[in-house]
Amino acid sequence: MWEQGDLSETDSSSPPLPPRIRKFWPGVWKRLKPASQSLCEIMAQDLISQLPDDVLLLIIGKLTLLDSVRASMLSHRWNLICFTRPDLVFDRSIMFLAPHSHVLPGSCDCRQYEGKFIRAVDQVLRSYQGRNLRSFKVRFCLGSNSTDGIDRWISFAIGMGGEELSLGLYCDEMDCLDIRCAVDWCGALTEGKYVFQLPNFEGSKSNLKSLRLVACLLGQYSPDQFRCLQTLTVVCSNLARYDLHGMFTCLLTLKTLTFERCTLPGKLSLSSLTQLENFMLMSSAGVELVEISNMNLVSFQCVRNYYIFPFALRRAPNLKRLSFGATTNELSWILYHLPKHCPALQSLAISGFTKLVKHPLLRTANFRKVKELCLIHDEASQFGILNMNRLFRAFPCLQKLEFRAESPDLEEEKAGVKEYVHKRLKRVVMAGFHGTPSEIVCVIYLLTHTTVLERLVINPEFSVHHPWHLWRADISLSKEEREKICDRLQPFCKDGVLTLH
Repeated sequence: MWEQGDLSETDSSSPPLPPRIRKFWPGVWKRLKPASQSLCEIMAQDLISQLPDDVLLLIIGKLTLLDSVRASMLSHRWNLICFTRPDLVFDRSIMFLAPHSHVLPGSCDCRQYEGKFIRAVDQVLRSYQGRNLRSFKVRFCLGSNSTDGIDRWISFAIGMGGEELSLGLYCDEMDCLDIRCAVDWCGALTEGKYVFQLPNFEGSKSNLKSLRLVACLLGQYSPDQFRCLQTLTVVCSNLARYDLHGMFTCLLTLKTLTFERCTLPGKLSLSSLTQLENFMLMSSAGVELVEISNMNLVSFQCVRNYYIFPFALRRAPNLKRLSFGATTNELSWILYHLPKHCPALQSLAISGFTKLVKHPLLRTANFRKVKELCLIHDEASQFGILNMNRLFRAFPCLQKLEFRAESPDLEEEKAGVKEYVHKRLKRVVMAGFHGTPSEIVCVIYLLTHTTVLERLVINPEFSVHHPWHLWRADISLSKEEREKICDRLQPFCKDGVLTLH
């Protein structure tokens, strides 16, 4: 199917062996070849065909499509079964095993493989004999000039009852400046991109449950084609003028929605997505307001976006994970309304210039079910004994705390501190640690006012390390300083609790 290269022959009368088989053939040949048998006689036995179907399917399932096709010459049953596999993945790096070569800065060699890639995919689909297709994935730098081929593939996948469809029409090289490639972070470039038009595939049965579109443009939508869709992911697409709200009304079964590196309309309302459980907005631009009123929403994450924007949270009684950016102006609303609108909240991550621990409303706030809290501040938050005490009272069930801190002067901490021992906190990550006396006192407070603390991580080199955020800090401690800090803190902690990076 794909070029296998020149192969040396073990026997002049024997057919050529695939490269991967030839590599290990000498040892196998010594064990299998009787003195009176030729290679042709050994291969004519086709021992692979004697294996049960479930064993063959298990072996083929662990191979890439390219490897299974190359090895199909070993057995006539293998040849049949490899074209009935339920998952088809067409990836440049797997199919051609060729690294990108940049002739000029900002250019790539994707286009010289384009015709070969399309022909290879078409050839596999013509030979496909499976009855039910589970997933169909394409990853290659293609654009509008390949529309006919891409449409054929989508029609095939939908017509075969495919449940998962992924079109990654971008270049593997992130520094490639080709107009169709993934370096277009917010999908601002539209020229030359493939347009995904669902009405083109009407009339075929649609079991599509998962759809991922990368470096594509969205065209017209069809309500019937979305009737089973549960997961939608759009990456590197310009949706600023697209009728997202009209499309949302057709997504009656959608449970997971993700926009990554997209340009979106100014107002984004999710209320029509009645079954939505997970929403993520990452590294995107254009949004000025997000409206949330979803009874089934479990996770809402707005991370690494180009600026902080407000969101209107009217009703989300089942929301458990919330991550967003905020300014000091939104803190009053967060501390007062969030516990009421999100009574099931268990994980909270806030980024931005918030100064949460110094806000007056923190004294009366009560997040009774929050177990994880990550405060991702762009500036130090003055975490001292007084503010830590307030935080403990506001989050009585907290089990994991991550924050960037710079403790205030000790004189400011002496007044107004009421003893409070936290009985649930198990893990604390404190970043931006300078080793000042006030910070050491704050760490001692953490060690002595938590009864079940299992791990306290102090990291002077980084601020809070979160799955979606990582800030480097120009802070370093000498070996002598580290030893002094450890000696100072050791009497207050159990063995294995304190970790100083």
